[in-house]
Amino acid sequence: MKEKKKGIERHVVKCPHCGKDVLDHFTECPHCKGKLESAYYDTTNLNSAGRQKLRAIYVIITVFIVVAIVEDLHMVEIEGGREFSWFF
Repeated sequence: MKEKKKGIERHVVKCPHCGKDVLDHFTECPHCKGKLESAYYDTTNLNSAGRQKLRAIYVIITVFIVVAIVEDLHMVEIEGGREFSWFF
């Protein structure tokens, strides 16, 4: 029966170029600089996921700014006993 690896040991593989231990998500061997195929991670998906998160943050910030501006413009001020609003 094959023994189950625990912790970081389950992510260690041998570099096909130099035979040294590397982690399975590396795209380049730190020892010989050989190109590695990542076992579990697709680096193109990581980049697009990062861009999606950044877009979401920009959208949220923009929404907060727009809401703050609209709320500020809707504030009613009393001037000379009359209600004053930016929107007529």
